[in-house]
Amino acid sequence: ARPDLFRGLVLHDPATTSSPKPTLPVFSVVGDQYAGIGSLVGEVRRVSSGQVKEAAVVERPGLAWAGAWKYAGISHGNFVDAPLWAPLFIMRLLGFLLIPAAGPADPVEAHARLAESGALFARACCGSTSLLSGSGVPSAPFERV
Repeated sequence: ARPDLFRGLVLHDPATTSSPKPTLPVFSVVGDQYAGIGSLVGEVRRVSSGQVKEAAVVERPGLAWAGAWKYAGISHGNFVDAPLWAPLFIMRLLGFLLIPAAGPADPVEAHARLAESGALFARACCGSTSLLSGSGVPSAPFERV
């Protein structure tokens, strides 16, 4: 393992329990399902908080994404890539019958927003002060948890 290669962590819909708290900045995103599970969201909040000081956010605005966030309107199935390459109606049907293969939000939009927010955070962790496109600061549909 090479921990020196990492400067931040992105956790998409983590189902974590009793995890060690990283010293690196953490950007965690959960959907509505996981945000509704108090013990799980509490653990995500614990693991994802306290690594970034306010002064760092002023210097590198993308670090505003550090911490625990809820992406309102998506569920666990929206973190899956299957609806991007398989027929959406089949993936949603699988979600009702067997596995969370698709969530309620538009898969292309959900993945684009997750990728953009993750990229802003990652660039800030690597020292960039630029904000790519958009304002770069968290806003709807993201909510702090």
